[in-house]
Amino acid sequence: MKRVRRNLFMPLTPYNLLLSFAIATTEAKGEENLLLLPDYNETTEQALSCLSPEIPAFSATIRAIGARKRETSLTRPFRKIEYFRAIDRLLERTEFNAFFSFNDMKYQSQYAMWKIARSQPSCRLVHVEDGSADYCGVHVSGRSVPSRLFDRFARGEWSKELDSFGTYPLISEYRFIFPEFATLAPRLPGDSVKGISREGLLGLSPGAHAERVFGKLGLKRMQGPGFSLVLPDSEKFIKSHPEFLENLSVRLDQARSRGLKILLKKRLGSPCPLAGLEAQSDVISISGEIPSELVLLWTRGQVREILGGKSSSLMTARWLCPEIPCTCLCNFVEEGSSPLAALFRNIGIQPFDEEVTAG
Repeated sequence: MKRVRRNLFMPLTPYNLLLSFAIATTEAKGEENLLLLPDYNETTEQALSCLSPEIPAFSATIRAIGARKRETSLTRPFRKIEYFRAIDRLLERTEFNAFFSFNDMKYQSQYAMWKIARSQPSCRLVHVEDGSADYCGVHVSGRSVPSRLFDRFARGEWSKELDSFGTYPLISEYRFIFPEFATLAPRLPGDSVKGISREGLLGLSPGAHAERVFGKLGLKRMQGPGFSLVLPDSEKFIKSHPEFLENLSVRLDQARSRGLKILLKKRLGSPCPLAGLEAQSDVISISGEIPSELVLLWTRGQVREILGGKSSSLMTARWLCPEIPCTCLCNFVEEGSSPLAALFRNIGIQPFDEEVTAG
């Protein structure tokens, strides 16, 4: 009897988790899908609790680290050793057909791919995008010297210094929400680069499972002609792009003139972009702890337009709800030299225009 295909997903963030869920419920539907959480991340644990239990995706969740607190600079070396041992044990007892990983800059992804390639060479090593950086050739600064030395001393040559995402040499396949605009994987054949279906996510809905995590969501207040959904950027980004607040004020006035209410998706760790906005009677605030993708999936029937800045949230909004107009409130979208601006234009994110209104 032929064994059911078994896949391992290792998300590092809530966004990674949602893409894992999307793949597990479409491309890998009917296969045995295991979820591996490489370290403790409270926001990922919360997002996991919000996935609708009536939609089966993962047969088991494996936690590599026993601690229920985020790592610190003091605990990091011990966490790494614990993680390495957990991966070794898992691969000794379980065979996989495919490993779906994210952000190959992280030691968790690099070590797991290296170990799988050595112990289970027939397993496909699939890199799943981690946001807009995977499309724009973003270069990042290297890790600290102590961190590199620790990794080399602990396990050898698996640790690679990469200058851009998705370039770890053992990757054999890629998954993107917009594969036609991906710039990675020129060395691989075309059928190794595939898209991700959103169909599995569209069935997610808020319920008792979500309210147990975040408390009362107040989504019943979303009645009437609809909402303008605001996805703010970080406080630092907004300060460097003052046009964001100016353009946001204009678009909110336009939305109100059409009878729309305002749905403000707060950003974790950042204050409300417009002073006093949250206190206004036609504004509903959503906790920054809830991933913007879940907010959009839960409210897409009431949202008439999406307003944002430079974050990946606008990009994923275009993928999840292509029928809803998305507007970037920053001027960079009209700059032809910016890779992110080109990506936004290619996927249909509109630049700010005072004369444009959404239905």
